[in-house]
Amino acid sequence: MNTEQPPQAIIVCPHCQKEIELRVDKKPDAPSAVGNRSDDQRDEETAPGKSGLTVKQAIEELIEKRPIGGEGKPPAAAQDAKRGEEILRALVAKKMSDSNFQVPPMPHVAERILMMGHNAGSMDLAKIIANDQAITSNIMRIANSTFYGGVYKFETLPNAITRIGLDQVRILVLGFSMLSKEFAGGIYREECRRLNQHAVACAYLAALLAEITGVKEKEDAFLGGLLHDIGRLVIYTALEGEAQIQKKRSWVDRDWSEDDLKVVLAEYHGNAGGFVATAWKLQSWLKEIIRHHHTFRQAAERPRLVALVALADRYCHRFGLGCPEEEIDVFADGLGEAARFSRERETLLLERLDKIKDLLKQLS
Repeated sequence: MNTEQPPQAIIVCPHCQKEIELRVDKKPDAPSAVGNRSDDQRDEETAPGKSGLTVKQAIEELIEKRPIGGEGKPPAAAQDAKRGEEILRALVAKKMSDSNFQVPPMPHVAERILMMGHNAGSMDLAKIIANDQAITSNIMRIANSTFYGGVYKFETLPNAITRIGLDQVRILVLGFSMLSKEFAGGIYREECRRLNQHAVACAYLAALLAEITGVKEKEDAFLGGLLHDIGRLVIYTALEGEAQIQKKRSWVDRDWSEDDLKVVLAEYHGNAGGFVATAWKLQSWLKEIIRHHHTFRQAAERPRLVALVALADRYCHRFGLGCPEEEIDVFADGLGEAARFSRERETLLLERLDKIKDLLKQLS
């Protein structure tokens, strides 16, 4: 008798900050992100805790904006919310709780990279990457950017890998395959492209912040920066499915705006990313980054790493790296202290900013 429990995820209400445990369905044939973890670690991640809600029940609770088990009317803030936002919240909840909506399996390229671990050489990585033209093109462009200070352009993949470095290429390939392979296309193709650029910028800034502040796990900061916004792609995927169901005219005449979408994306992309992280059995510290890069004070396992990625994300928004430029104080809410990064050190980061911008131009 099969007693395997479905993966568990914790989502956080963006309004009341209540934690809700739920079960995450995934495609039956989805490969597992084994990596270098032991069987005990994998069992611990999927072991049943307290009784979890289904995705539908949990999201319904979030939309109603009341604590689990609460009674009565939603708070006044919910009653005053824009109608378009409420309609879109309901639509996203409906799509993500639909029995036909499943988290895509981990891409084959990412699975092979994880299984090979740090034993892969440049030729091994080149063989894996060469089968994906999009990833190959991105790696070549990055290697030939001014960020790596090349005086001449490389034309072969093994040489490009050598210039970037094995560990960095391994993480880039993981990120590119997870971000673009399963979630790109359709009416949100341009948004997905910008998100990929934002992810790359955040990854390089997070690694740079780790270097400046003396954090040894630069590669972890880099991977966290790459995947921190993957929940936005999940929501785009859900909406893309709805657009295909509806007629073109009815989709154009929908009752919510792009501004409403920005609000809902900001509220729920951490939770949506948690669905993917749980289904793919990503490491717990990586799930923490994905869920809490906007609520960094809730991070428990590796709070400083979460703060570094959150700070890198804010710098991306401040300078418009893969996203609209915003006038924000990146040190607000004590984020600088949490990341142990002071304003006096900011010059060390800003002097590398032009090279990161050039890298993004190479990818555009």
